[in-house]
Amino acid sequence: MVKTKKVKILSALLVAVTASLAIAFLSGFGKDKRVYAAELSVEGIKTDYLYNDSLAVPKAATVIIDGEEYASDSFYVVLPDGNRISSDRLVLNKCGKYSVVYEKKLGGKYYSASKEFSVKKKIFELTSGSDSVNYATLNGYFNAMGYTKGLKIGLAESDVFALNKPFNIYENNLVDLISFNCMQNDPIVCNFITLRLTDCYDPSIYMDIMYKCTKWTETAIVAGTCGGKTVGLSLDQTGNIKVDDKSYAIAANGTSVYGNNPSNRSYSNLSYYLDTSDRDKIKVYVRVGDGTAESLVAEINNDKVYQYSFKGFTDGNVFLSLRASSLVGVTEAPVELAKIGDISGEDFLTKDFYNDDLSPIFYPDDFKKEYKVAVGKEIVVPSVEVYDDYGIRGLADYVVTYEKNTAGACNIGVKNGRFVPTKKGAYTVDYIAYDVYGNKNELSFNLFAISATDGITAVIEPDSDVSAGERRKLSDIVKISSLNEDVLKTEITVTEPDGNVVSAAYDQSYFFHKVGEYSIKYKYYDIFYGGETAATVNVTANTAPKFENDYLYSNKYYIKNAEYSLFDVKAMNYTESGSNAVATKTYVSYDGGEYKEINPKKFVIEGNSTVKFKTVCSDNAAVFIESEERKIVDVGYGVDGTVEITEYFAGNMTAKIADRVPELTAATSDAYFEFVNPLSFSQFGLGYEIPLMSDGRRQSVNSMTITLTDYFNPDNKYEIVLSGKNGRYFVTLGGETYSITNEWNGASLSVKIYENIAMVGSRNIEVTNPFENDLCFMSVGFDGVKAGFKLRAEEICNQGLSTVSDASTRVSDEVAPLVYAKLPEKVGYLGQEIVLSRPYATDVLSPSSYENLSVTVYKNGNPVKDVNGRALNGVTDFDNEVRFALGEFGKYSVIYNYTDGAGKESTPLFRIVTVVDVEAPVLVLPDEGKTINVKVGEAFAPDFEASDNVTDSARLKVYYIVKDANQNFVSTSTADIVISKAGKYTIIVYVVDQAGNGVQRAHRDARNDGGGVCLEQVELFIQRDGQRHSGGQQQVVHRGGADLVVGIGDAAYRQENDHKDRTQQQRVKKCLSGHSVHQGSQCKGGQCQQHTPGNRARKELIQQFHHWQQSPCSFCGWSEPGWSFRRSP
Repeated sequence: MVKTKKVKILSALLVAVTASLAIAFLSGFGKDKRVYAAELSVEGIKTDYLYNDSLAVPKAATVIIDGEEYASDSFYVVLPDGNRISSDRLVLNKCGKYSVVYEKKLGGKYYSASKEFSVKKKIFELTSGSDSVNYATLNGYFNAMGYTKGLKIGLAESDVFALNKPFNIYENNLVDLISFNCMQNDPIVCNFITLRLTDCYDPSIYMDIMYKCTKWTETAIVAGTCGGKTVGLSLDQTGNIKVDDKSYAIAANGTSVYGNNPSNRSYSNLSYYLDTSDRDKIKVYVRVGDGTAESLVAEINNDKVYQYSFKGFTDGNVFLSLRASSLVGVTEAPVELAKIGDISGEDFLTKDFYNDDLSPIFYPDDFKKEYKVAVGKEIVVPSVEVYDDYGIRGLADYVVTYEKNTAGACNIGVKNGRFVPTKKGAYTVDYIAYDVYGNKNELSFNLFAISATDGITAVIEPDSDVSAGERRKLSDIVKISSLNEDVLKTEITVTEPDGNVVSAAYDQSYFFHKVGEYSIKYKYYDIFYGGETAATVNVTANTAPKFENDYLYSNKYYIKNAEYSLFDVKAMNYTESGSNAVATKTYVSYDGGEYKEINPKKFVIEGNSTVKFKTVCSDNAAVFIESEERKIVDVGYGVDGTVEITEYFAGNMTAKIADRVPELTAATSDAYFEFVNPLSFSQFGLGYEIPLMSDGRRQSVNSMTITLTDYFNPDNKYEIVLSGKNGRYFVTLGGETYSITNEWNGASLSVKIYENIAMVGSRNIEVTNPFENDLCFMSVGFDGVKAGFKLRAEEICNQGLSTVSDASTRVSDEVAPLVYAKLPEKVGYLGQEIVLSRPYATDVLSPSSYENLSVTVYKNGNPVKDVNGRALNGVTDFDNEVRFALGEFGKYSVIYNYTDGAGKESTPLFRIVTVVDVEAPVLVLPDEGKTINVKVGEAFAPDFEASDNVTDSARLKVYYIVKDANQNFVSTSTADIVISKAGKYTIIVYVVDQAGNGVQRAHRDARNDGGGVCLEQVELFIQRDGQRHSGGQQQVVHRGGADLVVGIGDAAYRQENDHKDRTQQQRVKKCLSGHSVHQGSQCKGGQCQQHTPGNRARKELIQQFHHWQQSPCSFCGWSEPGWSFRRSP
């Protein structure tokens, strides 16, 4: 196992050491003795040793002092980690440099001399110590691929073939891992071979790629990380997993590959490689034979594939290992290895010991070169962790130097990680770390001490009290400043008058909507200073109504003759007893004229150039809010079903039609354009071309920035930046930069977002929607362009922009509008109340009022009523909460619909919410713990009582499982039990209700103390794929026994896979007792109590699951990874 040591940087003073007369203060003579260096002559210590070798340390050596030889007095050994021992018999079980130090006292002085040696691992080894590794000729199919010779390995059960030399999978985008073959045909002798990539610095981080072969005709590959679910993909045109514009589905057994063929003794050699161009979405591939047949196995962190996340490797350096399991009829699996990492052919012979030349790494390592600090104020030196593939030697050090590399340079004392800069000037912090082989790494930055009141300050502003309904920036209540503003961080909690505690952001407005006293706690810090303070804000009742916002939300542009709605902004009275809404009226002004009243839920734009809106309190016209004055654009809307597409582009670029699409031309170097209609972030798209110039050269442009601005908060922006340099292309999404293979200048490119995946050309990147309500405005700007620069817009979202004919400048709206809403969880529980989120709708060309946006909730084909008795059938009022209760078991259909201004209906946005019974039956065995005496061949059944909260007792399914005294499986039955051989047996009664919840109890001969397992009442619940409960319903199916369960998914997943699930359940029911319960269970009176969950919260709290690789069941042959469970502490 790789030894990993993480060390916090501690205070130490780096001491200069002279080459000839080094003076040390740590030796066998004691820490207060001055020790002088001497020379050494010693026999019996080599320069290099193999890991786990034994060494007899010579007890005496010759110490040479001033040319005279003397016998040493004593010795000690310094281990690679810096610890010392005085034993003369060593097992070298630590890699790294050792030092044997011999000491001599002469003439009142103390001398020491040392001999160093290194302990190394073989580059290749079997961890068992077996020598079943040979360099030999490989099979003919490898020969045809250019691999004549390689390694032939005999892998015993659970033995590991390890590559002890780390290699970096992040250095190149495509990384070859291994080319191998398990030399089996028919019969199969090895079911599983697992390749594991283990992080050099943290062995808890790893990736598994598993070869599965239960028949020569059924060979498959799966992949997963850190003990989570392993899966393999298959191409499927109807699949919902999208990778590089291809559709995949999860294959039942994994990614299918050709196996070795017994009919002609041909060998299908396998090669694994990774695509790490996106480190968050590493792709795993398998090649068969010469590589012409290649398949994607998995895309790590694809949320359609895995229900867990992988944080990635520390810096890409990994160890590779190979393990065989589930051997059949042999003691070793015969494996041929043609290539591993970058080693193949004769390199296998030349690679003997691994010489570690990798320096340790620091984390964090992204310090700036310079910071500011205050003279006379104590600072904390930042903590830095150190990692290395084989371990750190002792403690990593840092030293602080004043005016380094000058005549006035001096070291600064540091105590408990703190010091006070007493003078102005530069203080340099140098971090130094050595690994166990002496490899060194350094990290440094400068602190410039200046005159300042403090390094970080917080000042409570006076007059911070507000009236209810006001918004106030928390940065206006307490002003926090730092000498290093770019690394300043804050954590703020607000305790409202009713005791409710919420987190808040320092630079954003907080809505004080309750009367009373608010307590606000500020925690602030940079990397050197920190502090806490608190402020109290008294919120008084208002004397007049207040609007919840300072202005009306509105579009940036409006289309003449088009229909719209305004989002409601409520006016409220705030008093000590609470708040209540007051009536309002809404008005519109066109072209600077008088205001006239409109229905804000549905109105048509009638002006020519500008429009402005105002909402007033009906009983107090002095209280009002307005929108900004907005431009009206005339696109010829409502004339003949087509529109002038060039008029949809605003900004300072000129739009005309070229090749039937809008071409935008820059007049100046600060060129930009805007699209007039709001768009959907979660379904955003921009397809464009920057055409080549007439001479075939690319146009001059450094970068292109697509800015999406939150409809409801203009300060909230998301940028997509396309750039390139030296033939490489990049996209920056929300501040994170990724490489792309597609040219973005001189060719067509599509930038799309679908839900949480951004697709830039052929690159897929996970993103998070930054806009609470999805709506946004789009603008596009450029850097490094000149007047005359051109861009052609080909598509926006789902709307193509091609004109209806070559001669036309008009476009027809033939596509459906888009609807967005935060959907409820797929599975709910009886009695739960569902609050439907407000939906939002967009159309690229044809806006419409939100009167055309509705929601309907059905159950059994009939509309469901909300908590107030209103039928939820085409409801369009979302200004007030839409809430309904799940009052019955079954399926509820939630459906959102929208119709745009062109009469096109959206694809319904729907969610099926299934209410499922999660309570297991109650099972009682009156004879539990007693012995039942029966005759051989006589039919019998244990007495029991079973009931369920939903399923009628007559509809409960009952299974009997029989184990012998050694807990070996004997039989399973749904009818009476017949045993044909005398002996002692355990009978397990297993009861399942119609929802699939199961409970089991065991009857066992109370006199049998053979250490077998018997089960008391057990309710088993687990999320799909073993994930923690997050709003979805829990369902279980037992796999292979009481200790194995696996979630089969939520109701929608089950609906799609009913047939597969029924087949799987039948297989599982046949082998319920194939494995023993985890030994962590606690036995009481001959019964093994696992757990008996109570309420939903306890069910989640008391379960601990760990993933393990299950051996094939002897009854049904099923051998998927499973889950065992044990009681929580």
